[in-house]
Amino acid sequence: MSRSNIVAWALVLIGSAAGAPFAGCEGGDGGGFQPTDTDVDTDTDTDTDTDVDSDGDTDTDTDSDSDTDTDTDTDTDTDTDADTDTDTDTDSDTDVPECTDEDNDGWCLPFDCDDGDNTVYPGATEDQTNDIDDDCDGATDEASPFGDEFVAGTVWAPSGTFPISGALVYLTSVLPDPIEDSTFCYECEDMGGKPWALSAADGSFSISNAPAGTVYLVTRKGLFRRVRQITITAGEPYFVPAEESTLPPANSAPYDEIPSYAVLLNWYDRPEDMLAKMGLADLDSSGHFVPGTENYDVYNDSQSSSSAVGASSTLFSSASTLESYHMVFFPCICSTLSASSYTTMLQNYVIGGGKIYASCWASQWAENPFPNSIEFSGSDTAYNAGNVGLWDSYGTITDADMRAWLTEVNPSSNLDNYPFEGGWILIDSLTTGAYPGHGLEEDGGLVIPKSWVNDVSDYPGHPLTVTYNYDCGKVFFSTYQVVESTPSPGIRPQEWVLIYLFFEVGVCEGDYTIE
Repeated sequence: MSRSNIVAWALVLIGSAAGAPFAGCEGGDGGGFQPTDTDVDTDTDTDTDTDVDSDGDTDTDTDSDSDTDTDTDTDTDTDTDADTDTDTDTDSDTDVPECTDEDNDGWCLPFDCDDGDNTVYPGATEDQTNDIDDDCDGATDEASPFGDEFVAGTVWAPSGTFPISGALVYLTSVLPDPIEDSTFCYECEDMGGKPWALSAADGSFSISNAPAGTVYLVTRKGLFRRVRQITITAGEPYFVPAEESTLPPANSAPYDEIPSYAVLLNWYDRPEDMLAKMGLADLDSSGHFVPGTENYDVYNDSQSSSSAVGASSTLFSSASTLESYHMVFFPCICSTLSASSYTTMLQNYVIGGGKIYASCWASQWAENPFPNSIEFSGSDTAYNAGNVGLWDSYGTITDADMRAWLTEVNPSSNLDNYPFEGGWILIDSLTTGAYPGHGLEEDGGLVIPKSWVNDVSDYPGHPLTVTYNYDCGKVFFSTYQVVESTPSPGIRPQEWVLIYLFFEVGVCEGDYTIE
């Protein structure tokens, strides 16, 4: 069977076997990844340990053997497992081997066979003329270093019920650094020396040039990241189980990390319910999130919850409080606060990497910090700038990647006549280049608002869903509510659009580099 056929066949099996891998589960695997030892000692303990090393420690035994082992691992680390054995071997198995990547190529000893040369690492292209083992497979100048080893799977949302497109998946021998727990400038990773791929519209991915051995599989979309340790057998493909490539629903660092969200609660517009549909909280039978189960913070505004952190004003009690959140949700109406009271704080929040989502009558939160990017109909200074009254409409999806993904998750939809309910705000136009020097480098430093959906019904050509970058952060505005008043346990058409963007606005800026 050809390799391409194997990959296609494998992805069919993965999709059919795990199409909704955790639909009946809450909170994923709960305790997070439990790693296994990766030492290669050769002692002859007779205890029944289950770590990968051959000393045999099970980490829960209480044996008192006094063997003198002959470990071939070079570390003398101190076993961090919970074993209580009293064997006298001097090895120090650690569950997660710590190492230093001396040449910054993404690999360290013993995987990197020359940690002083960043062109030599597992998965590197073999130069057949230099008499060097460039790819660290034990052979020199061979023609096909990794003919059969590859990694294939599907990236799933935290709920486990729908796929994620454009997710970064890569292999490395070094445990990634923790994601910063407050606002920061997220630049795309250097993929040099790391076999990697981006997931397709259906969530599928295939990584070639996968090195045999035990490595970390990293799955990331924005600030959602899951890390799992996997073992790839020489000459064989590795088909990723759904759990290993499902984005996490909760934090369990360093193996599961999610963004920090703050949501202001409102009677009519409920992004907290949509976050629950993404897998970040439990849903009740009506489609509302269950207070106390959410892995995000909610603040009382025109709606209250027993699990709220406090009143919405406490979010602005200090800059550090606001900046502790990667993204803040200001739904329609958020009537107890005025954005004009916090202009400087909001500007600094976005400049430092924060994301603002505002919808419908909460347009002041998108307008006030940077008033020249979106031109609303009528007065831009009103708290509900652009209000033209309730209207339901249809739009055309303008982004090719969003269209491809929507075809997968909502295949019956007409992407050029796509339904939107609960619209109240009219955007007249978008202004390109209003803030020179604050946009992306690839845009010449210009702030360029992007319309993801344009109206084709009541106000043809007018934007319905807009994002724009400003320095390290982003502003995201929808003219319509998440859901117009009535909840639903299912994901409605416009919610698919917003879910896509909730993931997308968190991704890195720029391109993945290979140095």
